[in-house]
Amino acid sequence: MCPNPNAPSLPLQPPTPPAALSPNAHPSNSPFDGHGKPWAPFQSQLDFEFAKLVQSAHLNEGQVDDFVNIVWKILQATPGEFTLHDGREVRDTWKIATDLHGKGLEHVDIGAMYKNEQITFPLWRIRMWDWYKTLLDDPVLKGEFRWDAERLFRHNGEEFVRFINEPWTANRWWKIQGLLPQRDGKPAVPFCIIFYADKTKLSTMGTKKGYPVYVRCGNLPAHIRNGEGLGGGFMVGLIPIVPEDNDKAGKKPFVDFKRVVWHACIAEILESLRQFADSGYPYECSDGIVRWLYPIILILSADFEEQCVMAAIRGMGSVVPCPICLAPGEEFPALEGGYELRSTENMRGIYEAAEDAPTAQEREEDLKAVGLRRVNNAFWALKYTDVYLAISWDRLHAYHSGLFRKHILKEFLLILEAPSTGAGAARRALSTNLQNMPRWRDFPHFTHISDFNEYCDGRKYEDLSKIIIFASQSIFPASNERAYQWLALARSYLELDLWASLRTHTSATIQKGRQELKRFDIERKVTTFRMTKKWDFPKAHSHAHLFDDIEEKGSTINFNTKYNEKKHKEQKEKYNLTNFKEVEKQVGSQCRPGMMIDRTIRQHELAVERAEVVDDHIDDLPDSLSVDATIGADHCWVYTGSPLRLALSNVDQSIPEEYSQAFKDLPAKLTRKMRVDLEIPRGRGQWSVSDDTMVTTYLFMKVNYTSLEDSQIATDFIRANPSFYGRPRYDCALFNAEGGQYTIGRIVSIIGVLDNEDIERKYAVVIPFDRPVSMAADERANLNRGAHLRLTHLRSREPEHSIVVALENIVRGALMVPDWGSKRSSQYIVMDVVDVDFFL
Repeated sequence: MCPNPNAPSLPLQPPTPPAALSPNAHPSNSPFDGHGKPWAPFQSQLDFEFAKLVQSAHLNEGQVDDFVNIVWKILQATPGEFTLHDGREVRDTWKIATDLHGKGLEHVDIGAMYKNEQITFPLWRIRMWDWYKTLLDDPVLKGEFRWDAERLFRHNGEEFVRFINEPWTANRWWKIQGLLPQRDGKPAVPFCIIFYADKTKLSTMGTKKGYPVYVRCGNLPAHIRNGEGLGGGFMVGLIPIVPEDNDKAGKKPFVDFKRVVWHACIAEILESLRQFADSGYPYECSDGIVRWLYPIILILSADFEEQCVMAAIRGMGSVVPCPICLAPGEEFPALEGGYELRSTENMRGIYEAAEDAPTAQEREEDLKAVGLRRVNNAFWALKYTDVYLAISWDRLHAYHSGLFRKHILKEFLLILEAPSTGAGAARRALSTNLQNMPRWRDFPHFTHISDFNEYCDGRKYEDLSKIIIFASQSIFPASNERAYQWLALARSYLELDLWASLRTHTSATIQKGRQELKRFDIERKVTTFRMTKKWDFPKAHSHAHLFDDIEEKGSTINFNTKYNEKKHKEQKEKYNLTNFKEVEKQVGSQCRPGMMIDRTIRQHELAVERAEVVDDHIDDLPDSLSVDATIGADHCWVYTGSPLRLALSNVDQSIPEEYSQAFKDLPAKLTRKMRVDLEIPRGRGQWSVSDDTMVTTYLFMKVNYTSLEDSQIATDFIRANPSFYGRPRYDCALFNAEGGQYTIGRIVSIIGVLDNEDIERKYAVVIPFDRPVSMAADERANLNRGAHLRLTHLRSREPEHSIVVALENIVRGALMVPDWGSKRSSQYIVMDVVDVDFFL
């Protein structure tokens, strides 16, 4: 039930949790110990029963927090505000909400002919017009819509350059808006839809499958449409999965029949928008301007198999397998481009001409020549929508779960086991290197080679693709041409993936991406002579359209399927809440009511907020908002944490032996640095730092910096911790050294020191990586390999030559990997692919 909107807002004040009980607090073995409380260590029996319920419900930490907060709201609520008594009342109230706000997905029968027999299938869908109107009428979203195409520019230090990120900043939107007719003198704009459909397993064993259709609004910013709630992805249909008997499996008439059913279902889902796609819909936008909105499918987000279904083409094995262009399959991967593009106009013309062919054989030959199936494409019915231009390259399936996982990684594992590689020795060396890879925040630590083919998450393969080159580049001898060429190909793939992942593009980044694609094709052509895998498959061709898609529809986050794949988890959870009968009806009914009530509550809260008179004097701000532990700079903000007060002479007591010499002459180094910072002239003043000076050490710092990628604030955690999860962790960072030179160094300690005015100044003890890289004869092969793989080698100083750096000169974190191919233990490689910003 909806909470009483008139109830006062009460602050939550749950009691402070008790301190952890000492393991020696209850010496007796009696189960009733705990100061006479059988429910110890819980404070009460009620606490225990609540915790047990939460545990049995398998709630995660965030859900438990929400549950506890609701309990406290109930305890502090006014009488009569909480009225639910049992599960039955909850269920019955949801039924009323469903009747009030719409039943979610509704059942419609879809019929299609197969061998002169009409066969009917159940489709569950909502009218897309309802979703369309719900978004437009939402008071919170109303001011977030972008209606007009934009061309945006920023200065790069020399000139203004155009940049592309959101769909409305790219070329396709601009072209579409130029085609839309104005009516009554009012502007015409596209209501852009991002459309996704794919099968998923609902049950744990995979016996029950679903085929959800999700839509998102391309007029909303990425952080809203790719998020949760009404402005995020919304399920508008559950397509029936046509059962396939063994005698029909793979046979062309039955495959065509399944495509006919699919497009008939999509046509029914889109039907409510069809008239407005032709005539537009007048709507007063948040700026008070009435615009004619034309619903257009701008982006079709799908993996290759689903793209073929959407385009109604024959796909793998056909003469022209690409759903976007007419590149012959025999020329795949065909990355050079220059092939004719499909369009609704030319494909529909060929289809209609084939339907008029005098014989079935001639019709089949006409359709086969361009790879079409005999299917009336549902997307053709929407004016201004071009299905083939809407189909978009998918980074998740094309790269991480496709090209890398199924081809580049598999080839690597074959090389690893080849006798010419030394098989067991190479595998052991790789395992050792993986174990010794430095840790990094939000970056998994891979240890077992046997797990490489077992991951289900494409993000794992994205991370593995970044690590595997740095861990393996030293284990193959230069004489192993197959392995050497694999390294070159994998590096080119990694660079391509990074260019593809940018959230903001300019003509320069797109041009560099296209150049890398040409380089990848060169490496691929050399590779085919030395490797077992073939490269004539569609996903190897698909990135021929990658940078065209970016220019036309914005960055790849606009059409990456990973945001929709995450929503499959919701359907699986809803399935587990059903009685496993009439699943589609039960799953579909859970979509709309809660979202609509949330929207109504937001409307109410917005109205109350607008009615309130807010006294916005800056003097009323509480003192607690100031953060004393923050150091400001033009490029970043640094926060420190986990303080410990001690004498300077004791700072190095827990430091690993390999870094202990970094604290040699530390009082003198600190004194010199602080005198410069404090502008104390030489020979004046007796102020200095000594071994007895009390300082504060910190185990980590959080560095906020402005990203080069999109000018947004990004954050790195940099640790100098002798025991972080049981192991030493001393991260590296990029810092601005004296003379304005940017250098990378290892942070071995973070220290706060009081100056001559008792103001704490914070410094890092740093071992810089600024020694010349050894060019000795025994290093040349390793350096040549590094140059070919575009690796950056740096060499560390000896620890005793450490320096002191003010924290405001720390720019961001840096990940340094030992150069296992070097005979110098002080030599490292910059892992410049840890994130896109460092790559730039």
